[in-house]
Amino acid sequence: MHETRKSLGWRIFSVIMLILVVPFETLDLLRSSSTYDMVRHTIDSVAVVGVFGYAFNIRLGPKYIWRIFAAIFAAFCFWLLLQTFSRFWALDLPSPGEWVVVSVLALGPIAIIVFMMLALFRYGRSSISDRLVFA
Repeated sequence: MHETRKSLGWRIFSVIMLILVVPFETLDLLRSSSTYDMVRHTIDSVAVVGVFGYAFNIRLGPKYIWRIFAAIFAAFCFWLLLQTFSRFWALDLPSPGEWVVVSVLALGPIAIIVFMMLALFRYGRSSISDRLVFA
């Protein structure tokens, strides 16, 4: 079955994420000293590479690897989200306006994570077979 070409939006999103994440995560990975930071930077970098593969119909390994990784990425992001919200509750924000500002600022990263999860789960179930990078 031939996979249809992804929309321009997916390709633009993947390139922007690749440009924003991989250079910084790679440098942080080389400088990080804790295991937690190394795992976080590795998961973020691999997720962006997977989104890029999905957006450009490039097969990067077997589908089942991406299914497993998508679940790991989702669980890791959910755990990070719980940590972030626990920090928000610890903030002393007296006015409702400050809560609105903090909530709106949190929506951007959450939307990016949701789009990345969507792409990774779709990538794990897609039938990309025309361009094989490695398997």
